[in-house]
Amino acid sequence: GENRRALDICRRALEIRGTGEFTDSLKALEGSLTGRISERLTILVLAPTEGLYSEYGTNIANGVQLAVDNYNKGKRKNIQVVVENTVADPLVAALACQSAIRRHAPIAVIGPLMSNVAVPVAIVCDHERVPLIMPTSSKDGLSALSPFAFQVSPPPSIGAKTLAEYAIDSLGILQFSALAPDDPTGRKAVEQFVRTVESRDGEMVSVAYYSEGTIDFSDQLRKIRQPYFEEAKRFVARADSSDFRFFTPEGKSRDEGEWIMEIPGFFIPAYYEDLVNVIPQVPFNYMRARYLGENGWMIDRIRTMSGAHIDSAIVVPDDFWVDEGSSNWTDFSRDYRRSFGGSPSRIAALAYDSARLVLHGIDRGLITPDQQRDYLSAVYKFTGPSGSITFDEMGTNVDVQLVRFVGNRPEKIE
Repeated sequence: GENRRALDICRRALEIRGTGEFTDSLKALEGSLTGRISERLTILVLAPTEGLYSEYGTNIANGVQLAVDNYNKGKRKNIQVVVENTVADPLVAALACQSAIRRHAPIAVIGPLMSNVAVPVAIVCDHERVPLIMPTSSKDGLSALSPFAFQVSPPPSIGAKTLAEYAIDSLGILQFSALAPDDPTGRKAVEQFVRTVESRDGEMVSVAYYSEGTIDFSDQLRKIRQPYFEEAKRFVARADSSDFRFFTPEGKSRDEGEWIMEIPGFFIPAYYEDLVNVIPQVPFNYMRARYLGENGWMIDRIRTMSGAHIDSAIVVPDDFWVDEGSSNWTDFSRDYRRSFGGSPSRIAALAYDSARLVLHGIDRGLITPDQQRDYLSAVYKFTGPSGSITFDEMGTNVDVQLVRFVGNRPEKIE
């Protein structure tokens, strides 16, 4: 660690002085220190490699190792990966991180798996001035804990913002409703969605929240439907038999309580176990909707629903869904199987891309933690098998992948 601090001081001195009496000596020292540091560069990985979450932790460790192995082979370098088992415990992770940083002086830390474990780790990395790249920790506000903290998985508020922007800018939707769990994550997602809609001159027509364990969503859906019903009363007298809101396909007039209300954009940042109840109840409560979803929209499970229910839905996919048609994923998956024998998950890809970010910085001669932090702060449209990465001023990835359902078939939106 001392060599790296000395190199940072040396380079700052060169930037300030430019030319002068000691310039040649400083340049010689810079070269010597750079050579010494480059001989042994370390990336520290924090993951639960044993216990309940060991499958996911192993995926993180393997993803990083694969990126480093490929890099070492191609560049004839000897970058080291050190893996510390966190057992998914915040205190264990923080102590392991602090100890490993002092023993190995890593250029960056990758991990941990979970957001609650990432909080104390980010504080340790801030104190030690070492970049922390979090592949999977997506809780809102984590990267705000330190200028050395970076989130690769966009948090729900970024997903909500992206969905609202896409719905208005690309689909031309201007009226929206929202149904969300009554918890901090659901409320924050809705608040961000509302802010984005209103900033683009859209209208939030109705919002409803539900408690944990809710199975019957009739009360919430009636609240969502009511403003559309009141507006529809103004048009019923002029409606003809082609208007599906007031007439059946056979041209018969519907009873007032059975008028079909169309929700142009229905934002539902819900968990999967809630979605399986909510989505079938929407048509039962005389509504049609284009869904905009995130948080629990687990693609491989959602696609088993009726295509009539989810057709045209636009969602932020879960952390396990991969775009198997992309060449980046195909190449990564092939290399992973060759190295580890099994098929990779997207978690492995997120860790792989996190390591590639560090390696890309090393390629540019950025071999101290401070240099890596400055480089990471400027990352823009960095692509890999996990998707695209652009860090904002807080260190949060704002490149959100969106998926459109055609029937019950998910398609990546380019």
